[in-house]
Amino acid sequence: LVGETTALSPNAIVRLKEHWEQEYEAWRKRPLWEHRYAYTWNDGVYLDAGTEVEKMALLCVVGARDDGEKELLAMEPGYRESKESWAETLRDLRNRGLEAPMAAAGDGALGLWAALDEVYPTTEHQRCWNHRITNVQVKLPKRLQKEARCRLREMAEAPTQKEGEELRDRYAA
Repeated sequence: LVGETTALSPNAIVRLKEHWEQEYEAWRKRPLWEHRYAYTWNDGVYLDAGTEVEKMALLCVVGARDDGEKELLAMEPGYRESKESWAETLRDLRNRGLEAPMAAAGDGALGLWAALDEVYPTTEHQRCWNHRITNVQVKLPKRLQKEARCRLREMAEAPTQKEGEELRDRYAA
């Protein structure tokens, strides 16, 4: 962030950290009413950092704006991927102006679905294709996993539902 050869004193590191914390706080409190977000991707990321016994999840929400751009909407620490943690994150987004997305994709974690039902009851749930493919892949022998991933990705990215179903039927046969 500051260059490979920059020598940083402890005081400089403290100042940079304070500056970055201020930037983060401004970002996480910014209003979201300027755009309509039709779709969100939601996932909890677990980091192998810190000394805590109970690892926290970093709850991330990315939205697809009405102008086609993707935007990181939230990145909040939460206790695992509990309903309470997701609900708190989603309520914060709603309070800053995020209208109910038409659909929200997630990995299938029940806490997210329960929180969506509470905060955005009209939002449709969609299982993330990447997680779905990974779940199928791990059930197969290693020698078949790469081909299965390619075929499943092809189905997921088919231009029409009919073409996706044809690919599915061909693969299943």
